Amino acid sequence: MWTWSRDRRMPSSAVLVTFVFAAAALADEEQLTRTWGVSLPAGIEWAQVVGRGDAVALLVATRDARLHVLDPASGQELLAEPVQAGRGVRPAAGPEHAAPADVPSDLACCFDRHAVYALRLSRPATLQWQHGRAPATDDFPGDPEALTGRVGVTLTAAGVLIANTSGEVALLSYADGSERWRIDLGPLPTARLHATAPTAVVVWRADDRVQAAFLDLTAQRPQPRVCDLGRHWPIWSGLVADELLTVSPAQVTLWPQAGPPRSFDIDTFGLRAAAIDVFVPQDERGARPAGSAPASTRPAAHPLLLMGAGPAPRAYDLVAGQKVWPKSGARGSGLDVETLTIRRERFVLTNELGVGVGDPATGRTELSSLKLPPARLASWELTTRCLYALSDDAEDPNAPLQLECVAPPSQPASRPDGAPATTTLSLPAGGTLRQVLWPPGVLVLVEQNGLRAFKLP
Repeated sequence: MWTWSRDRRMPSSAVLVTFVFAAAALADEEQLTRTWGVSLPAGIEWAQVVGRGDAVALLVATRDARLHVLDPASGQELLAEPVQAGRGVRPAAGPEHAAPADVPSDLACCFDRHAVYALRLSRPATLQWQHGRAPATDDFPGDPEALTGRVGVTLTAAGVLIANTSGEVALLSYADGSERWRIDLGPLPTARLHATAPTAVVVWRADDRVQAAFLDLTAQRPQPRVCDLGRHWPIWSGLVADELLTVSPAQVTLWPQAGPPRSFDIDTFGLRAAAIDVFVPQDERGARPAGSAPASTRPAAHPLLLMGAGPAPRAYDLVAGQKVWPKSGARGSGLDVETLTIRRERFVLTNELGVGVGDPATGRTELSSLKLPPARLASWELTTRCLYALSDDAEDPNAPLQLECVAPPSQPASRPDGAPATTTLSLPAGGTLRQVLWPPGVLVLVEQNGLRAFKLP
């Protein structure tokens, strides 16, 4: 990735093996126009963008365990009344990689210890169904011995997959929440759920061993195929096709449903789960999603494991078990990679000061945005039109926020020499920034007791 010297406050010479940030042409700074604001006095726990296409909405959970569904264009409440959930309500995980067509585009799911809630987002929004219910009285509120219930919920192509701490795993119908099947894996004090059509995997720790159960989501009642992953809980895990991929500090392993696992060593330091993702080439997944960037002119033939370890990103071929890039063993110095994700056929890396976008097949940087201290990166979004990088001031919480828009060379806004063009806009400071949401065409700032929305250029 790009580097930043803490001592000299100047870019490090190590950019030859990491990211190179081109200084783009600066435009006159202007103010971004606010379109709406919503106050939620109970306080906001979390918020997220849900739905697809015409059914995109904002799902907001407040501290009184109420669920709100807001129109991202106007801020209007789309539910006749907020849905009352239980304490600790959380959003369900979405399907891994691209959302399968079988997952309803206008459905959002949440869960707490006792229930799963399915919200229909089509206007007017409604609570379509609820699976489970909290007991009438809680005799031991907050007692760890009594905290049984949902350990995970994820959306799959076949329905809503839920796992309970008791070990029960069930698949619910999208239509009405009825159970399609239920199996028992034994106690699951903690677990990860992964799903890509037509397979799901439950990863959990039993005594001093880590187990994984493969489930066929197309079966009327699947028979789990359980394998032993060893003693150590993986830093990161995910599904690649129908194989489970696990990453530990020194080793990567692919676990098939049948047959021996395949492993290879990696050289990492300071690896974190937020800086790991998998790039699956288009020829392995089918047609490219609408609006995604074109594939690389030198596409990877095999799925690639990308990770940011220290200040430098790297990629490994999951079939050959070899590093693809960078070819050099040099590392360089600077700020560590904090997050890495695949978006629109590109990888996006961040550290506390900036964000960079590159080609997963080659590691070549294509777009970037770097903020000078005391500014720090608050959030980013990548669209077909530009890379958005929102930053705040680490020393002055009352300073305006800065939004940088970096246009790719393929866009009309780019410079005549083909370099990306940068436009910088400011946003008025508000309350403490908790989250930033990016519904299509809108920037939403989530604060302690409300939301503010701005139309993106």
